[in-house]
Amino acid sequence: MRWQTGTLIGAVVLFYFQPAKGVLPSYQRQITTPPVTDSAGSVPYPFLGGIDSPKDALVDVDNDGDFDLFLLRLDGQLNFFRNTGTPSIFNYMLEKQNLIDTSVGTWFRFADINGDGKKDLFCDNGAAGIRYYQNTTVNLSQTPTFSLNSSAFQGIFTEFNNIPAFVDIDNDADLDFFSGRQVGSLSFYRNDGTVFSPNLVHITDTYDNLSTLETAPPCTANTVSFPPPETFWRSRLESQTSSALQKNQSGHGANNIDFADIDADGDYDFFWGDINNINMYYFKNEGNSSASNLVKTSNCYLPIDNPGFNTPAFGDLDADGDKDMVVGAANIGIVRDNLIYLRNDGNASTANFTVVTKNFLRDIDVGGFAYPQLVDIDGDCDKDLITGSSVGRLFFFKNVGSVPNPVYQLVSTNFGGITLGGLSPVAIPTFADIDADGDFDLFLGKDNGTVSFYRNIGTPQSPLFSLITNKYLNLQFDTNPIFAFADIDRDVDLDLFTGEWKFTGSANVRFYRNEGTPQSDAFTFEISQVIPAATRIQTIPTLVDYDSDSDLDLFIGNHPQGTIQLFRNDGTPDTFSFTPVAGDYAGIDVGSWAAPIFPDIDGDGDYDLLVGTEEGGVFFYRNTAAVSLLKGDVNLDGILTSADVVALLNSTFLGFCFKAPFNAGDLNCDGILTGSDVVKILNLVFLGIPGGC
Repeated sequence: MRWQTGTLIGAVVLFYFQPAKGVLPSYQRQITTPPVTDSAGSVPYPFLGGIDSPKDALVDVDNDGDFDLFLLRLDGQLNFFRNTGTPSIFNYMLEKQNLIDTSVGTWFRFADINGDGKKDLFCDNGAAGIRYYQNTTVNLSQTPTFSLNSSAFQGIFTEFNNIPAFVDIDNDADLDFFSGRQVGSLSFYRNDGTVFSPNLVHITDTYDNLSTLETAPPCTANTVSFPPPETFWRSRLESQTSSALQKNQSGHGANNIDFADIDADGDYDFFWGDINNINMYYFKNEGNSSASNLVKTSNCYLPIDNPGFNTPAFGDLDADGDKDMVVGAANIGIVRDNLIYLRNDGNASTANFTVVTKNFLRDIDVGGFAYPQLVDIDGDCDKDLITGSSVGRLFFFKNVGSVPNPVYQLVSTNFGGITLGGLSPVAIPTFADIDADGDFDLFLGKDNGTVSFYRNIGTPQSPLFSLITNKYLNLQFDTNPIFAFADIDRDVDLDLFTGEWKFTGSANVRFYRNEGTPQSDAFTFEISQVIPAATRIQTIPTLVDYDSDSDLDLFIGNHPQGTIQLFRNDGTPDTFSFTPVAGDYAGIDVGSWAAPIFPDIDGDGDYDLLVGTEEGGVFFYRNTAAVSLLKGDVNLDGILTSADVVALLNSTFLGFCFKAPFNAGDLNCDGILTGSDVVKILNLVFLGIPGGC
């Protein structure tokens, strides 16, 4: 039996060590590490945070001859990926998470509006108008910088959530402006100024008599095979169902427009992605470079149907002389893979698009509302990653690395064989050894407001979950209950804190004291409002002694905010008293749903931070604060004795786990446990000879 047996709190809550007192966390966000692999190989951006409803652009912002990538997230953050490859072989690296350090709203565009050779930024001003940020970058090899020039650029009205376009449609060397209207027509503003000083004059709202009105669903030749909604965002906040979405395959509404000379005839053709079209409209320019004549040629230009509101970005990504596409499916919360790379396998005059991948920026993405847990589910002494999702299943990433150097491999998208049904089957897991038998049991919060309890009737190495009840403790919430277990009163059993969703916006945290034993729980409801009342739709609790004062502090992840709030425990280890700490914890904001946990992901003795996001991914923040560990004290009793020697021998040669952080046993700091560490602890304990690192 491994060490977890009889060590209830260490096994369950996972926070079984104490960093040096007074050492507070210092976080550094990391996106490419720890490594993650899936069936397609190495995942390049594992902790990007998920991608849902993406809006994208390909722009050579540094004028180096290749296309950089910009990605607008649901929370309005504009991510900048620099192309560090070549014009023929792209390689995108995230350089800036929030390009202008504020939300760009629902859309963005780049255009050199003042003729200085640098791409300026235009975006939503929140009032159906345009914010204009001038590009102030001095060295184009550095991260681009922008300065707000106008919050209502030239008084232009774009309608809400419509993505406009700048293009020189009349070949007079300056940029004109177009905006799609939700009635299906096209507004045109001619630039009567110059390339250096624009003057956009409204000409018409019915440019070229263009219309996206339909009398029959488009793309009837294509098979509509996309899955039904997989998050409660659409069904709950937009009150749409799968069948309603399928009926809404034609028509007009919020839209994205773009121009590209797709047939190399010297004029600009036109593309319209509509929120109510599962494909994309194509208008061929039958005019010329000076006088357009946009004629609808196809309702289904893309070779693939998807959730709709398609946002095409054109660019020659392989330097073969024709235009490729990266398309974002900007309808919310339908599929996991929704940033599509379409390679043009035709030529400059005749496009022929092939779907290369529907997951252009591969990361951990479980669809939506990721709820991560880090737990040693297979008893091999390192922690595996299991995350809940909006698709009603648990995703299991096995740790195939080591304690100090984890590598997570996706081995199952249906861990435990548990699949929730319904329109919005969000699965929210919590693992705890509720019966003190040395393995982890599972509590699963569900969209119907109840929690299912699955007892682990397997072993610490081979879990087997058996459903005991679909309504644990007979608890009922509005929806999406979240459990957090902790021994808050030091009586060696697990107490329970519950997070909740409240439609009224008054979500709080409830507390249930365990009056039973480690082997047999008996929860008694004690407090209905653990934290001060505030406007919250969802509370997502977790507990950890972040300040090393021997009591557990409370962290609350928020929704619809994507922030975390700290409630410091100013009581005692036996009697909690939570005091709110002003501001967002560590300045973290992951969008509109923050599901935090604080594991020691690298075994160095401090608390790192993982945060699940609404977009279905995970943010990782490594704790870089220096901590002091008593080398050799692997049983955490504060002294060095023969018991530590025995524990390290068992771990090194028999595979048993010890209680302390990995670094306490790795005396020579080589990242593995070997006979060398055993020799050093023998010398340290029995001869007093210091050694190691």
